[in-house]
Amino acid sequence: MVTLADSTLTIDELADLANLKVAAFQNATKFLGERYNTIFTNYTNYIELADQQSQIGLLFSGRVDAVVMEINIFKHLLANKRRNSSSRKDYDKEFVIHFLFNSRAYKAGFKSKKLCEQFDQGIIPTRLTK
Repeated sequence: MVTLADSTLTIDELADLANLKVAAFQNATKFLGERYNTIFTNYTNYIELADQQSQIGLLFSGRVDAVVMEINIFKHLLANKRRNSSSRKDYDKEFVIHFLFNSRAYKAGFKSKKLCEQFDQGIIPTRLTK
């Protein structure tokens, strides 16, 4: 969950979103658990979007208060907006990440052992920066 820092919102649990305008990725109500589904199904200030780039625009324009998005996707899309937008200053606002969901481990699959080994070597520097 991401909000803009100047909104000064305190979001520690899903219930804190009760009176906010929220945009999420498509089918979020199917993937984020029963509690999430219960809260947001038929919630009038909630929208799910297939185009996650539009979530960035909605947040930074103030049309929504919060976006539900995997943080690495958010950072990537925001970096693209900051790099490519004609009005870059619109995307220079500070943001806050609210960790409301359990972290997930991701796995990568490879068709060749050589590609797997190249990936393993390439990821070592990113693991050392933590």
